[in-house]
Amino acid sequence: MLKYVVCAALLIHISNQQGYNIPHATVEILHPKGFTISIPDHPGIKRVIFHCKVNEEFDGLEDGSFADTITSPENSRWTFREFSHRFQVGDIIHYWLQVNYFDGTKTSKYRKENQVYVVNSVPKNNANKGNKGQGNKGNQGNHGNKGNKGNHGNQGNGNHQDTDEPVYTTKPTPLPIPDTTPACNFSPTQVNGRSACSGQLIFEENFEDLVTTRWQTEVKFADDPDYEFVIYGLGHTTYIENGQLRVKPLFAEEQFGIGFVNSPAGLDLGVNCTSTEPHECVQKPVAYFILPPILSGRINTRPAFSFLYGRIDIRAKLPEGDWIYPELFLTPKKFEYGSTEYSSGEIRIAFVPGNANLDKELLTGILLGTSDEAREFGLRKVKENISWNKDFHIFSVIWKPDSIQFLADGKNYANIYPPPGGFANAGAKYNPDAAAKWKTGEVIAPFDKEMVITIGVGVGGHSFSDSTPGKPYTNLEGQAQHKFYKAKDTWLPTWSQNSELIVDYIKVYAI
Repeated sequence: MLKYVVCAALLIHISNQQGYNIPHATVEILHPKGFTISIPDHPGIKRVIFHCKVNEEFDGLEDGSFADTITSPENSRWTFREFSHRFQVGDIIHYWLQVNYFDGTKTSKYRKENQVYVVNSVPKNNANKGNKGQGNKGNQGNHGNKGNKGNHGNQGNGNHQDTDEPVYTTKPTPLPIPDTTPACNFSPTQVNGRSACSGQLIFEENFEDLVTTRWQTEVKFADDPDYEFVIYGLGHTTYIENGQLRVKPLFAEEQFGIGFVNSPAGLDLGVNCTSTEPHECVQKPVAYFILPPILSGRINTRPAFSFLYGRIDIRAKLPEGDWIYPELFLTPKKFEYGSTEYSSGEIRIAFVPGNANLDKELLTGILLGTSDEAREFGLRKVKENISWNKDFHIFSVIWKPDSIQFLADGKNYANIYPPPGGFANAGAKYNPDAAAKWKTGEVIAPFDKEMVITIGVGVGGHSFSDSTPGKPYTNLEGQAQHKFYKAKDTWLPTWSQNSELIVDYIKVYAI
């Protein structure tokens, strides 16, 4: 019985020409395992996304079991590499391609589907070259890894059908092309459960658009562990403008009318709610318990990208305004050590309160628990004679198996090392139940599991200690959200157009 490897490649091209022909792809079978698919470089190509399946064909335009986003060419080719599948003679690789092509005024989409390559021999070493596989027509794919089926939209000259491209069922004689593939040096980095090469760019986002198969928009009432006074995912709070992500908090009554927070009907987020916790999807005000007074946005890469160990760089301008703060976090993919009270940890890439008297304080670090003492243990405060939210800065984290390093604009501000016995020993004081589980992991547990990128804006809640000057509530009182709302005349006037988080780009590298 034949085995199948099904692959999809989505390419985004920008060009000033009036048309674009998708080039043939080159397929190479590797020894002892794996394969590559590559496309020649072309001026204007910005991203190549591959989707692959093993032992099954595509059912329409669905994503594959293997997927990767290639954001830069190597040796004049855009190359997808997969190192885990061991091929046998008779295996078949199917793949389809999409090209987004910009002619100077609009983007057109070109597609090929059902490209086929048959494996008729398996190389004995990496120098053996694979065959070329070509095919015919196609449809538009998605950006990112796991997600919904691709859109069938068509623009400009999109939807080109090729019926004259051969399907190889015998292996053509390879050309004597020297192997210029760069060496893949060992890296502890894992990407969606797979190994990466040291120094490899494993994720890049320039926010040309907000692709739903790459980013999940959270729709929920904020709750544990920070209890921010926010409903995420409602209103025009998250959008792309001028190639940048913008997240802006809004006063809910400006959107839904005065008295919204005390609406007897409450609010049911319905099928759009992204949480599995009922109280994060439906709430009704009772006595001093009101609906959250703030609407905001938060997105994460859970549908498509997670990684373990690596370097992340985020270029961003942080928001201004009392009790507003940026959410530039690495959060657990699977919460394997627990889903409450930071039991699975959180890495805060950058945290700066929007308050004018606090915006010279940059906090970076890790969270192992929710108490003020736990936050103080894991977070490092950096004071500079600048306001961190007036200009763009590059905030970076270098996450290794034995340390986590924090930088801003290339300057190292903090290094966090697990103490003897690991964070399990230190965490016993702040989160004992979770710390007992950390002992089953590595010395850096809970930061030994894959994490996703989370970007958003929070307001209020437990991220501000009770010793913060001017704070109109205390964290553990039942009326905290109500007191914050009642004090709106003191904080809302400090909000402005500058109260939005602006993210220019995100890059992640294997270490």
